[in-house]
Amino acid sequence: MGNAALFAAARTGDEDAWPELVRRYDGLIRAVVSQFSMNSADSGDAAQNTWLRLFERADTVREPEKLGAWLATTARRECLATSPGYRDRRTDSRSVLRRFLLSFFFPSYFLACFAITRFLILS
Repeated sequence: MGNAALFAAARTGDEDAWPELVRRYDGLIRAVVSQFSMNSADSGDAAQNTWLRLFERADTVREPEKLGAWLATTARRECLATSPGYRDRRTDSRSVLRRFLLSFFFPSYFLACFAITRFLILS
């Protein structure tokens, strides 16, 4: 049975289709998850959440023949969501960019930041 037909069978409730999907695609998901520096518990959570997203959103998969790509993308997103500190790193990079742009367009902002930083360091 092809991947699209297998996925269609899983969506309609065929109990034998889900284990077959897991057999075919679990290696792909594990390979994607292994690219992220996560401990084994977080890796397992990301892989499990990927399968959960497929189950929850099976009706939203527009191109079942590209299920592998959908699962790989979802696994990457789950890794980022599961990864400790990801949101902190994203926020930090945004705040650095924001500060740079403000200091570039508003030199007084740069001088104020410099004065505050100097005060905090010397205090």
